[in-house]
Amino acid sequence: MLQEPWITVAEKAGCRLISTTFFHGTWVADRSVSPQAYAAFLRAVTRAVRRINADKRRYVSYYLRDFPGEPQVQALTPDDFNLGRIQLKEPGPIPEHEARWAWDWMASWGLLEGTFDVDAQINRQVERQAHEHAAALAR
Repeated sequence: MLQEPWITVAEKAGCRLISTTFFHGTWVADRSVSPQAYAAFLRAVTRAVRRINADKRRYVSYYLRDFPGEPQVQALTPDDFNLGRIQLKEPGPIPEHEARWAWDWMASWGLLEGTFDVDAQINRQVERQAHEHAAALAR
């Protein structure tokens, strides 16, 4: 399993991509994160998503910057990257079916124990308050 820039390095070496998946990205908060702090995170991620989606080629240089000691990465140019593979979506409430699927998949590999409990895994009150707060500040 690889992520960028290693997918592009592998493709440049002649490997073929056989499957992809995308990370929801907003599953980061624990009980200590307030709705206001989570709202600030949501605003920052939303701003970043909009900027990157407006000019993906500009931002692939971050892959090169973040791996200065890796010659295979440093040999890449922005033209080597498949920009269509860079999928960024503005954060929103986590769909229960996606959270359940992720839990079940991780549990199948022994990374989590027990069964998924939506009320224990997703604090819908904090999530709702954070999204409402972020939306109000964005107006």
